[in-house]
Amino acid sequence: MPHCPVCGSAERSLLYRGLTDRVFCVADGAWDLYRCAQCASGYLDPRPTPESIGRAYAGYYTHDAEDHPIVRRKGRIRSLLHDLINGYQN
Repeated sequence: MPHCPVCGSAERSLLYRGLTDRVFCVADGAWDLYRCAQCASGYLDPRPTPESIGRAYAGYYTHDAEDHPIVRRKGRIRSLLHDLINGYQN
């Protein structure tokens, strides 16, 4: 990706070379991290492939949202707020 994905500028500076996936340990290869000279956004070049991105999020909690405690708690809070607001308006 030779251009910034945010503003499209080709002006950039190298921040880090040879980064690897040490968090999820599922993506092959190495990337360089660049900073856009125009908007200061950081971005990888080359970008991870769609296949490797999918592997990184395979166990993400939102995939089983109905069964995850965080999502259940948020759903109960949202329901309570809805009931409070609706009751207040009626």
